[in-house]
Amino acid sequence: MAIEVAKYQFQSWARRGIAAHIAEPDTLGQPGAALPPGERASVPIGVSINGAPQPAKSFELVGPGDIQGVMREMVVRTEPRHWITSFEPNYLAFVEFYDEDFPWRYTPARPQGENLRPWIVLAVLKADEFGRDDRRVPLPVVTVRRPQALPPADATWLFA
Repeated sequence: MAIEVAKYQFQSWARRGIAAHIAEPDTLGQPGAALPPGERASVPIGVSINGAPQPAKSFELVGPGDIQGVMREMVVRTEPRHWITSFEPNYLAFVEFYDEDFPWRYTPARPQGENLRPWIVLAVLKADEFGRDDRRVPLPVVTVRRPQALPPADATWLFA
């Protein structure tokens, strides 16, 4: 009699529905890797009419460039809290979302093995490492002055 051992695995980015059919692989920030056209993932959609299959059409999903903000109700908790000046420097800053898959929901790619980059990241920078332009509409723009302050592009999946 063989005993099978159950394997449990947590995949915060697990895809459901139509997003599970995305074909473009995540390049995990490899230099020279191309993004999907328009930074949107596409999936083939086909129908049958009276039992006769019709040619499949490519259907673009909502991508990171389509998001214009995050509703306050989506955020459950943040550390440090707003205007806290005594936050310990060895603690990690974070944002906790109500929907656990939110940081991966709009990533326009399929996972590479067990890794998938989030479409949104929390950047914690010193005041001299970035510039903010509030004149942009609908949201302000942050320009990073020192790119070395950001995590490597191929490791962003570790920070979500």
